Amino acid sequence: QKSVLYAFLTKRFTIVLKFRQAGLTELIALYALWLAMFHKDKNIIIISIKERVAKKVLRKIKYMYKNLPEFMKVPIVNGRPGELGTSFEMEFSNGSLITSVPTTEEAGRSEGVSLLVIDEAAIIRWANTIWASSFPTLSTGGSAIVNSTPYGIGGWYHKTYSDALLGANPFYPIRLRWQMHPDRDEKWYKEMREALGPRR
Repeated sequence: QKSVLYAFLTKRFTIVLKFRQAGLTELIALYALWLAMFHKDKNIIIISIKERVAKKVLRKIKYMYKNLPEFMKVPIVNGRPGELGTSFEMEFSNGSLITSVPTTEEAGRSEGVSLLVIDEAAIIRWANTIWASSFPTLSTGGSAIVNSTPYGIGGWYHKTYSDALLGANPFYPIRLRWQMHPDRDEKWYKEMREALGPRR
């Protein structure tokens, strides 16, 4: 998880092939919250496969926020008092916004996206359309995290990950094998760092 987080911080475009229950959703939620709270005017969009999943991701972020020390919390300015935003958005007083939405063909179309997350991209029906429409919004320096468990071949995610392995696109590929489970010992952590390659 530390090595993956390091990649989020140092690589503009990251694509992750993962095993189930890898803790990656929590890691992305943590990263999105940190980015929003400690950087002004960040527009973060998280795209999930279903509305239920999109709401669940934002609930994870709200849970993390709620359990922070009070002195670290950047005030949330939208939603009803005590609700920490709405079911799909958290807007902070520093101008940053986290939006968690289900998949549609229009998802990701926004002005100046700072971070775009496409969760379970191999399963998303309109992944190619979403990326094509979202990429121009990242032109101001925004970054992207695309992740998925394996789900067939031939789709946008499979092609993008395969091309990333060949260096044919700007994505930095990460493969998380089941042996790299966070509960494993230092030996497995060392293997994960080696699998991710040198820190450039």
